[in-house]
Amino acid sequence: MSAVARRFLRYLFREARVRNALVMAIHDECLAAAAAELAGRKKLIDIGCGVMPHRPVFEQYVEQYLGLDIPDTAYDASQVDLFGSATEIPAEDGSFDALLSTSNLEHVEEPAAALREWARVLEPGGAAVVSVPMFWHLHDEPRDFYRFTKFGLEHLFTQAGFTLDRIEPIGTFWTTAATMASYHVFKFHRGPMRWLKLTHLLAGSFQVAGMLLEKLDRSEKWACLYLVVAHKNKEA
Repeated sequence: MSAVARRFLRYLFREARVRNALVMAIHDECLAAAAAELAGRKKLIDIGCGVMPHRPVFEQYVEQYLGLDIPDTAYDASQVDLFGSATEIPAEDGSFDALLSTSNLEHVEEPAAALREWARVLEPGGAAVVSVPMFWHLHDEPRDFYRFTKFGLEHLFTQAGFTLDRIEPIGTFWTTAATMASYHVFKFHRGPMRWLKLTHLLAGSFQVAGMLLEKLDRSEKWACLYLVVAHKNKEA
């Protein structure tokens, strides 16, 4: 059984994960591989860290892990190290040699400005690991501004002074379809559908179907998310 399949089965039986078990299993396996590439880095900043769900994975490879979030974050702020925003980070130039941002850039009004700021706080050669959606439902309204294609990401990162190591598609058509269907069915999470856990059963069924069909179409034209691994240009 593959690492993605094992992670998928763990996520499938978590109530909070039943809507996105497949896409997040793929995402988190790719993220773990990217984290290992940061081995030996000294100081990482997690932009829009929330409750820092990826800290256990990344902090084993870096000497110091710092989380940044906005002052009025909707999450528990007790573990946040720095308060600021994606476009205004309270740190000097070149303060970090690694940067992480997951599912954050779509909520920033000016993503190009954010990437320039990220390049500013990274030292030359510093690594950035960033995940963003290409297909996702409207969420965290009204602060949901963008979806990103591979070509848009190439433009944004290169213009900000980064060299792209890779842009990795997360999921195929079947992953995206399963994710959208699973979230949609929770619109009916009330009455008997809720009491009998039918919404969970339907969402779980969509997720299993997506997992079984995933290998039938490897085209990234329907990728649900993208994972970007890049580094700041040394001459920047």
